Amino acid sequence: MRRSTAASLRMFSAKTPDHPHPDLFEIAARSDIVKRAAVRESNARGYVRKFPIAIGKAEGVKVWDATTGDMYWDCLGCAGTLALGHNHPVQKKAIQEWLDSGVPQQTLDLASPLKDEFVTELMSILPDELTRVHFCSPAGTDCLDAAVKLAKMKTGRRGVMSFHGGYHGHGQGPLAMMGNLDTKTHVPGLMGETHFLPYPYCYRNPFGLKGKPDRGGEAAVMKYIETILDDVESGIPLPACIVIEAIQGEGGVNEISDWALKELRRLTAAKGVMLIMDEVQCGFCRSGDFFAFNRSGVVPDILCMSKALGGGMPMAVIAFKEELNVWGPGSHTGTFRGNTIAFATGTASIRYMKEQKLWEQVAHKGKILRANFKADQARTGGVIGSIRGRGFMQGVEMVDPKNMDHFGLPKPHGALAAQVQLEAFKRKMMFERGGRDGAVIRFLSPLIMTEEEIGITSKIFSESLDAAIKVVNGPQDGDESDSEEYAGEGAC
Repeated sequence: MRRSTAASLRMFSAKTPDHPHPDLFEIAARSDIVKRAAVRESNARGYVRKFPIAIGKAEGVKVWDATTGDMYWDCLGCAGTLALGHNHPVQKKAIQEWLDSGVPQQTLDLASPLKDEFVTELMSILPDELTRVHFCSPAGTDCLDAAVKLAKMKTGRRGVMSFHGGYHGHGQGPLAMMGNLDTKTHVPGLMGETHFLPYPYCYRNPFGLKGKPDRGGEAAVMKYIETILDDVESGIPLPACIVIEAIQGEGGVNEISDWALKELRRLTAAKGVMLIMDEVQCGFCRSGDFFAFNRSGVVPDILCMSKALGGGMPMAVIAFKEELNVWGPGSHTGTFRGNTIAFATGTASIRYMKEQKLWEQVAHKGKILRANFKADQARTGGVIGSIRGRGFMQGVEMVDPKNMDHFGLPKPHGALAAQVQLEAFKRKMMFERGGRDGAVIRFLSPLIMTEEEIGITSKIFSESLDAAIKVVNGPQDGDESDSEEYAGEGAC
């Protein structure tokens, strides 16, 4: 028997796991919309637990709470989907023209002028070697699933390799490739023969080796990967593919260097292993290049795209080399592959990015953002252990400088990062966390954020950091961290 709305709201009036912090509970209690979501939607909800507002209006980098009218700075951007921010004029124009055109809403995989126009624009930004595209169901998890399926069919092999810290979605296959154990261990029977490799970044190198000046840490990782692929005693058969993010998102904004990515391409090419690049979050100018792998000059065998691809509308596509075009008709289908409004907004967004050279703007503004984070790092006594990423995909890892791990690095401080997130939300700014213990504060702001807006949000971050330190660590004595050799950007 369904509970009455009144009864449901009474249930919410007691403290629930949805909003365990008293401050968040108080904010959530203001909105009947948020209350109803808590009793009608599943426990899998995530973001509304951290940001318990009901968004009624949005523009650019700003959103407004429908209940209170309060404005919030959005440094989350729908997990990186909203590259051009909320309701960008070029996207609104594309939607209006679509509404007036009389075209069908969905077309399966039938040809249409809008689809043809979109593919033409997409091809203009892809490496020349990627000659084929395939439309998947409209989420990043499905294009990763499709990419792995294609690699297996091409090679005839069953195994898949992915990386510690990797995040590729929540389907049965992509979830098996996830590095984070908290989510996947609750689901039995995930895709088999999935093996994990250490991600070659320097700050928390898995062998405890430093990266500078001789690439010691990342070189050791790459040599280990080469050994696994070459050694008949490794216990791991040659895989169909290796799946990697050039900049990990949920894993904590870890970035592979150009050198290491080139090494990975060399190793996979030599063994006939398909290299799959997951650019679902880090693609479409977010890194300061159109795709995060562009800077290295590497070309993957299969490229996975979603999020910003559709100009804010759902879309997922893989692009691949001609020799991988081994599928027969109907080998990978999905009802919503022909979303014509996403074709329209996606075309408009790509054109705008090209016309404005948005990647160059993001690279420039990303340096300003990084400088602000570095200033915070310098003045806060070692609680910021590493600043990572590029462009508008940056991560700030909070650490406990008085509590070291087995390599002598300060341990991740998830409680401090969570408090910074809370303090920022109380000051009307939203951003996400990730990485080990949720200790990495992740900035995925819309790419159209101005320098003035960077200054405002950076000031809020600084104030939130100071407030969080006082709450979590108590009054500070001004002592500097004794682990200065590990403080820095964490790049090789």
